[in-house]
Parts: sequence; C-alpha cells; structure tokens
Amino acid sequence: MISKNVFLCFFSFILCISGKSQVVDSSAKIKLVHQFHDFGDLQEGTLAKTKFTIVSVGQVPLWISSIERSCGCTTPRWPKDPIAPGDTAHIEVWFNTENRNGHFTKTLRIISNNKGGEVPISIIGNIIKAQ
Repeated sequence: MISKNVFLCFFSFILCISGKSQVVDSSAKIKLVHQFHDFGDLQEGTLAKTKFTIVSVGQVPLWISSIERSCGCTTPRWPKDPIAPGDTAHIEVWFNTENRNGHFTKTLRIISNNKGGEVPISIIGNIIKAQ
C-alpha cells in the first residue's frame, strides 16, 4: 500500500512539473534590415531620399504611431496601417541639404508598439557646398 501511495505521489509530482504552461510572447517586434544609411557626398541644395526596410517579427501586428526626428531637415513617411507578423514595410526618409555644409549625422526614432521600445535609424553623409 505504501508503494502504491509513493507511486501516486511521484506520478502527481511529475505531472505537475511537466504540465507547466509555457509563456507565449504575444508582443510586436520590429526588425530593421539596415539601421543606418550613408548618402556619401551630396551637393548642397539637393533633396536626398532613402528607404529603410522593416519586418514585423512579433506575434501581433506592429503599429508605428510616429517617428521623432532630430532635425527639421529630415522628413519621414511610414505606413499608417498595422504591419502583420511576417510582413515587410518601408520607412522613407527625405533629407534637405539646403543651407547645410559638411559632415552630418541625423537620427530618427521609430515610436511603435515594439516590445523593445523606440528604435533608432540614422542617416549620415557629407554635404559639398554649392559654388
């Protein structure tokens, strides 16, 4: 009788520890194909444009609510609709070189429901003064 009780206790214990529920991460996650873009040399007065590719790698749709910029010389455009898990989207960034000269680094921050919070993207380059 004791061995039967020991077996039942042991079996119950094994069921309890093996039946632990797994935690499913049901959050949105963003993956950037590239986090920065180098324009190289740009002539002053030009409007430069680049595109950042993002992938929604979470379990729920990714929503980009805004993109904060460090300067009025950059203009971002992003998808306003949710990006389904596994889907790809693009963020376009324009940089106005008018009245600027020399090396530049500009950072924008993607504000979304990304599990890790804000995600920075950057553009760099060198503006050659117009003659």
